[in-house]
Amino acid sequence: MNRMDRAILSLFILLAAGMVLYVSNCIFKRYHPSAEKPEVLSVSQETVIGKHPLYRGNAQAPFVLVEFADYQCPACIAMHPRVLETLHRPKEQVKLLFHHFPLPMHPQAKPAAIEAEAARVQGQFWSLHDLLMNSNGHLLASDLQTYVQRLRLDPNRLRRDLSQAAPAAVESDLQLGKALGVNATPTFLLCTPARKVIKLGNLSQVEDYLGRQ
Repeated sequence: MNRMDRAILSLFILLAAGMVLYVSNCIFKRYHPSAEKPEVLSVSQETVIGKHPLYRGNAQAPFVLVEFADYQCPACIAMHPRVLETLHRPKEQVKLLFHHFPLPMHPQAKPAAIEAEAARVQGQFWSLHDLLMNSNGHLLASDLQTYVQRLRLDPNRLRRDLSQAAPAAVESDLQLGKALGVNATPTFLLCTPARKVIKLGNLSQVEDYLGRQ
């Protein structure tokens, strides 16, 4: 191999290594939102929160933690206990609002989300939400039926809501998430008393932000 060939080979190796690093960085940011810096979104809190929010936690808390998640997402399931812990931080300064964002690669996530929305009508959204998050991915139709029976939901009313209001509510959350640039789960937004909407990579960033308040 002459000097020219070695130079060309070295250049090729450098270009290939650069491409691998670039692709790896993109993949890391895609699946590890914590790599992203907090971003203030140019959107109103009313748009993010909606007209009829169902909060969890201290109703008077000045901050609203908005979670976009998927019931079949391993990261969402693993993060669920920590999300709940965040609500009990000193001063109880944050309350939770959940938005559905079922991902295409999780076929059982959307039916589970629709089931949760149907349970909302009967005042059992958070109860079913916890069962789904703690189900370890057991989200088959038979599993959902078991959870519904455990909560003693009215089956006739549930069937009606499953075919009408619930699918529309899930689709509304999904479209909102897409409009806000959500592309992975879980994704967290924080609505502040200063009327800002901040997109945060993970709960560590949420905790850091709240700790500075």
